[in-house]
Amino acid sequence: MVKSINIFNKGSILPSILKIEAELIEQENKIKKRADEKLRQAELSSAKLVEDTQKELPIVEEEERGKLLQSLNSEIENLTSKDEQEFQKLERCIEKNRKKSLEFILKNIIPQWNNKYIE
Repeated sequence: MVKSINIFNKGSILPSILKIEAELIEQENKIKKRADEKLRQAELSSAKLVEDTQKELPIVEEEERGKLLQSLNSEIENLTSKDEQEFQKLERCIEKNRKKSLEFILKNIIPQWNNKYIE
């Protein structure tokens, strides 16, 4: 806190200026000290935050990996199911057209094939 100077005294104002300057330096030092303390607290707080984040990161990564694997498994099951349906559809189609399919395959393999052997 800055005090007013009484310049109406008969003596010199130099002691008052020096006193005020000393008070200013003291206040400045207090402010610097508080600022340094706040910076230290902020550094400690940020270091703790980084440490906590590093501890939680593997857990988050594991959760994300689990979700991704679950999604992939689900997608694989869907594709497998679709493949099975297509395979069953193809089997029904072949069963329905068995004689024609067999004749077509045999004619492509053996050009001289006679279809009288197909029952």
